[in-house]
Amino acid sequence: QAQLHDFPQPPSGSPRHPLEQAMGRKGAASKPSPKHSPAVVAAASPPPPPEPPAALTKALLAFHDSVSPGDRHGPIEGHPESADRVSASVARLRGNREVWRALRKLPPRRATDSELQLCHDESHITGLQRLAQLSGEDGKARFVPASGPVCMGGPCCEVREGTGNSDTYVTSGSIEAARLSVGGLLNMVDNVMGGCSSSSHCGLALCRPPGHHASRNRSSGFCLFNNVAVAASYALDRYPEVSRVMIFDWDVHHGQGTQHIFEHSSDVLVINAHRHDGHSFYPATGGSSEVGLGPGRGYNINVALPQGYGGAALWSVCASVVVPAARSFRPDLIVVSAGFDAALGDPLGGCAVPPQAFGALTAELRALASEVAGGRLLMALEGGYHLEVLPDCVEEVARALVQDLDIEGGADPFAEPPAWLEGSLCMGAIRRACEAHHALALKLPLPASKAERRQKTAVGVVAAPPQEQGKSNGAAQMSPCAAASPDDSTIAKLDEVQAVATPAVSALPSSPSSSLEGGDSSSQPPPKEDAGPAQSGSHGPSGGKHRSRRKKAHHTNGSTAAAAVAPNGDDEPGPELADLGAAVDVPHPPPQVFAGHASLELSPSELVVRLSPVQRPKDILVSSEELWIWPGDEVGSEEPRKWRFQGVCADPSGTLRCVEFRRRKREITVRLSLGPILGGAVGLVPISA
Repeated sequence: QAQLHDFPQPPSGSPRHPLEQAMGRKGAASKPSPKHSPAVVAAASPPPPPEPPAALTKALLAFHDSVSPGDRHGPIEGHPESADRVSASVARLRGNREVWRALRKLPPRRATDSELQLCHDESHITGLQRLAQLSGEDGKARFVPASGPVCMGGPCCEVREGTGNSDTYVTSGSIEAARLSVGGLLNMVDNVMGGCSSSSHCGLALCRPPGHHASRNRSSGFCLFNNVAVAASYALDRYPEVSRVMIFDWDVHHGQGTQHIFEHSSDVLVINAHRHDGHSFYPATGGSSEVGLGPGRGYNINVALPQGYGGAALWSVCASVVVPAARSFRPDLIVVSAGFDAALGDPLGGCAVPPQAFGALTAELRALASEVAGGRLLMALEGGYHLEVLPDCVEEVARALVQDLDIEGGADPFAEPPAWLEGSLCMGAIRRACEAHHALALKLPLPASKAERRQKTAVGVVAAPPQEQGKSNGAAQMSPCAAASPDDSTIAKLDEVQAVATPAVSALPSSPSSSLEGGDSSSQPPPKEDAGPAQSGSHGPSGGKHRSRRKKAHHTNGSTAAAAVAPNGDDEPGPELADLGAAVDVPHPPPQVFAGHASLELSPSELVVRLSPVQRPKDILVSSEELWIWPGDEVGSEEPRKWRFQGVCADPSGTLRCVEFRRRKREITVRLSLGPILGGAVGLVPISA
């Protein structure tokens, strides 16, 4: 049996880690550009006024100032995740005396081992503590492995250290700082649940280090322990009145750690709205087809937004996904993973959300929490690495938490967007998420498709999406159907703003020679206009946490492999592939369910998939996340059978090594190059209707 420490590091073509993107050269510390990380100049300020009585405060604030090496996380020169993030945010809040006085500051609280073990393996906690001890002995920072767990467990408790491509560091005080980060949020849970005689039902925790990338046995993406996951599990475990918790993650990076922890649970609803560029943006997970597993199927929602999305897209996500999901789920507590790296100017996000938009979202989420969760709303800091933009975002959120909430006006949450919101509504990405959950537990309603909106516009009917209902004329520029007349400019605007592909099935090549690279260039899809940096391999300020490159899938006819490219960077390879032959104009029914035996095996360098009993396959399609097999006589006559890799990815830059079919046993063996290990259980999950 292969050991995890025998697995290779991700190849050079695999997604880059956050530190590599933010720092000058791979694996080396260099000073960040002043353009990306403005210096914070400490200014002398008068002593703060005395704190008002708790009865006069309107919201809670939890943060921890690292004043001693024993609880100080870092510093690492040139690393974007620094203590300046919290200190700059606190300084901004102190400068706003009205907001500062309305916040009740909670004392520091340290999370215990038993509380951390609600979401993390004991061996994982032990491994991180061992790395902190090693750092304290020689004064050098340690990095956690880029793939696999920190600690192998067992009697020897073997600890693994990361190499040059690792991004998440541990210093002597990091674990204590992480315990205080989790503990501050747990302290807030106790207060909003009434355990500390508090009248406040909402609060903001400036958690550092962040947490939403940390899974049960792995730390990554600057995160050591998962703050919001432990808080949700703590509320469910300690308070009988809490039976359901909703986590909404608006960080620009997908919170794969939170998803993995709760993907088998129906008690926690996880909603992620994040940038998803296929495999060119960290962490390269969070496609709309990832809906949860087992009893948790239907309780994991991913809205995969394109690069450069703005505040209008997040508002649309809340109006079309978060509100109906919350009303169906009826949580007792709402926790928001409030990352601000989607803000305009952030060096890692590459998006354009203005700071004011986060305040507007928070105000509407308060109204939603009052409707479904007794007003209980907690905000936990995740990302946000521009030291001038981040304090703006934190101040806007804090102001929204302490302002008076008008719940008697009768308006639904997110019913009327502000007129100043800009950018595409990204209704295509929202519709894909709703389609994935339309027939599942929450039964999300479907927004109108682009074809439906164009058809209604052509007959002179204004078809506004749900978040556009009741909007004033002053905000009409947000509507994708702003004019009722079917003129060319209106249709062109629909194509520009709501660029979503209509599902279709393309025939696969009848011979290996008809690959995308070697076929007729007229059948290739046109390049995306907004994907210039993503295809050039050079990111700059909007580059994200990974090296940009095109997502590849591997197609084979019999035993010969040919490469095909998914043009839209989507994680569903079939309908989005380029036309490799004659198009088959047929509807796209649900995938078939495989009733046989399917297994996924790991070796130090490859994934081995075994399926039986099956017919001799005519075609196979493999992406880094999914495997599709056509067993029929002709491509297009049968729908493929589909599986998703769990806990591990195939190497998208590698090759489909070989396909073996044993006729007597009716068994097929597919060997793939091994990609990044995501953590958690490893297996092959069928994708059914």
